[in-house]
Amino acid sequence: MESERGNRVVAVIADINRIELEDDIPGYVADLRVGLEVEIKFDPESMAAYKIDVEEEEAEIEGVAVSIEEDAVTIDTERGRRLTLAVSAGTTIELEDDIPGVPADLQVGIEIKVKLDPFTKRAFKIEVEEADEEDSAGEEDIRGVIVSIEEGVVTVETEDGLTNSFTVTGDTLIKLDDGVIGTLADLQVGLEIKVRFESGTDVAIRVEHAGC
Repeated sequence: MESERGNRVVAVIADINRIELEDDIPGYVADLRVGLEVEIKFDPESMAAYKIDVEEEEAEIEGVAVSIEEDAVTIDTERGRRLTLAVSAGTTIELEDDIPGVPADLQVGIEIKVKLDPFTKRAFKIEVEEADEEDSAGEEDIRGVIVSIEEGVVTVETEDGLTNSFTVTGDTLIKLDDGVIGTLADLQVGLEIKVRFESGTDVAIRVEHAGC
């Protein structure tokens, strides 16, 4: 290895050495590769390494999601490249308003920012970019109390006594108290909510507790 001072050091390693990969994951000599930044603890007399820590490497890219699978996300980057990134249980998903999510909450067409291992293309964190005000043009909000829920249609009554009905689809984001992501089944008559919908339609984009 080459040290921070530019010195080249040769350390003796064996399969019995303790090797820690990123996120403190235990590993083996076979997991090491040229170009990795590592910290080695060794006996100065024998030069035998007894612990090797792989320094966490991270890159960040932004782009638009073009394909979403259970274990992978494909994005078109701002530079015109198409990349497929591995997603695992250890990948942190952060939706708009810093709401924690899961891969199933991601949708094709959304803009995302991804922190990843540039060598393995494994995603550490995926953040959904906040929509610009211009992107929100054509959307409206309404606040009211749910008076009925029937076959995917939620009807609310506003303070002015007016009733409006909205269609909840599989793409509708439902946000409960404390930022918890919910489903249509979590909504109840009598609950005060705020609905964001597409102007000129009855399609709900987002439904959230009025207190959120």
